[in-house]
Amino acid sequence: MVLTDELSLLPPDALEKDIEAQLSPKFLAVLGFSRAEIAPNFPVGNCCVDWGARHNATQDDLFSQTKTAPTLYMEVKRHSHDLTEGSPNYRDTVQQLTNYLSAPSSKTLQWGIIQNANHAQLFRKHGRVVHPVTPCIPFGTDGTAVVQRFKEVMAEPVRGLTIALYNNKGGVGKTTTTINLAAALYGLGKKVLVVELDPNQGDLGDSLGIEPIKDGMSGLFLGNHEDRDRIIKHYQYTHPTKKIQHGFDVIPSDPLLSEDEEGGLFKLAQNAAAHRLRQILEPLRQQYDYILIDAPPGLTFFPRQALCAADVVLMPAKHNNRNSLKNAGQTIAQTLPKVRGYMQKKLGVGGPVPLPILLNNAQSKIPKAQLKSMQDCIQAIIDEHGHPGMDLRPFFYPQKQNGKTSMIFVPAMSHIAQSDFTQVPGVFRHRAIKDQYENLAQEYFVA
Repeated sequence: MVLTDELSLLPPDALEKDIEAQLSPKFLAVLGFSRAEIAPNFPVGNCCVDWGARHNATQDDLFSQTKTAPTLYMEVKRHSHDLTEGSPNYRDTVQQLTNYLSAPSSKTLQWGIIQNANHAQLFRKHGRVVHPVTPCIPFGTDGTAVVQRFKEVMAEPVRGLTIALYNNKGGVGKTTTTINLAAALYGLGKKVLVVELDPNQGDLGDSLGIEPIKDGMSGLFLGNHEDRDRIIKHYQYTHPTKKIQHGFDVIPSDPLLSEDEEGGLFKLAQNAAAHRLRQILEPLRQQYDYILIDAPPGLTFFPRQALCAADVVLMPAKHNNRNSLKNAGQTIAQTLPKVRGYMQKKLGVGGPVPLPILLNNAQSKIPKAQLKSMQDCIQAIIDEHGHPGMDLRPFFYPQKQNGKTSMIFVPAMSHIAQSDFTQVPGVFRHRAIKDQYENLAQEYFVA
């Protein structure tokens, strides 16, 4: 079988060096990398990842000799190193791999693997984002399940990254963030699709002057795949003086899915599996660089659909709204682990992971008393929901500079609020907003 001999020869308490010598080269070989396409102790900045790999383009470009432009890293741990999601060892190992994949010298990286000869997990790098694309899969006696799943995913890499913008608390600026982030990503040369998933409000389409489509998204939820192209609308704006056209695609809301629509399809659509939206969007992931889902608040049908469809979750919150901060912390610590468990069991995918929390519409200089209240609130959330395998602090304070940590924020700007009246994203009309959101897109997504 695939790795039967290599796994059977490892002692129960195998150390990292044992796994490196007896399993790792063969594991990479069955994934399709020859001896000339792998390199142990691969240098990444001032550190070394256990293995680097890349397929050779020509006979004169042997990766084992040149050690340039790697596409895969693998980090190996000893047998007893617990890689169960939620354990401190798992958290630290994933962070270690993420640091390697995010290093300045790792621009060509596409994949990352963690393994300890008991379990292995595959990660994808998309721009600045690193996220799991498989569960942590047991090797078993021959490694067949791991190898088959990894080869299947790596053979057909997905173009797009799906992002759910979500907070259980309403009124935190999710729709405004979605629209302007889409516009900023377009400005950075990316093809973007926005999905409006709140049929009870329809604010996103209204903000762009796009009408809801009756029997649109509802048809997809009920299995009419032919409707997919029909309901994608292109939003386009032509600058009045520069005559430059800007735009991105939108799937608008469907009033038939509204809870208030008499004779509507909301209850019928609720019978769909929690991952139905993911199935609907799957073919579109090869057509777009980014798919942004504007999710409604709460934990009902549509928010669950958005989370199950996402690779990553961006949570806007407000510095002066305790519930928005608390709900973001709860989503990271409680909701998303449950969603990942469901997606791993149902579809064999990694499931959504959280991005650092975004402070939306923040004052450029928060008064000291208000700042202390916010920091005390965040510390209480960290203390309440954190545990040895879940450190919430990096999600609230991800930025590090001069030994200090800080939050990511979008400052309050009057032009952003006024954009609703013009039905044009502020990014397309105002240089200050454009710069702010393009910086935000580069902070989170675009390398």
